[in-house]
Amino acid sequence: MASEPAISWLIAAQYCASRTRAGKSLLLWADVPDVVMVTKGINGGTHGLDDRTTLTARAFEELSETTTASVETWQRALTRAGFDTKGIDGLRGPNTNKAQAAAEARFGLKDEALLAKLKEIARK
Repeated sequence: MASEPAISWLIAAQYCASRTRAGKSLLLWADVPDVVMVTKGINGGTHGLDDRTTLTARAFEELSETTTASVETWQRALTRAGFDTKGIDGLRGPNTNKAQAAAEARFGLKDEALLAKLKEIARK
């Protein structure tokens, strides 16, 4: 039964809920997302971290409900407006998240309003 997707998600969620790192459950670290903390909480180290980071970024992209724009669109807009995403790769990772958070803090906007502002800046 563990190979069935609905059951495997429940097993993984229960496991992560029962494990903590720095006083927080792995589920809370996963929501950040802090792939390093989750990886260390599960594996004890960082073996396979690069692959896990890529897969986590893809999963967040698929599950994202905040915008219909692609990650690549966000990365291009952020970069053109002067926020460093450390490259345009189409994956929502920590560098893109930091750049977006900086833009949100600077302009006091979120989601589509922020994207529109970034595109406006890039046109100038």
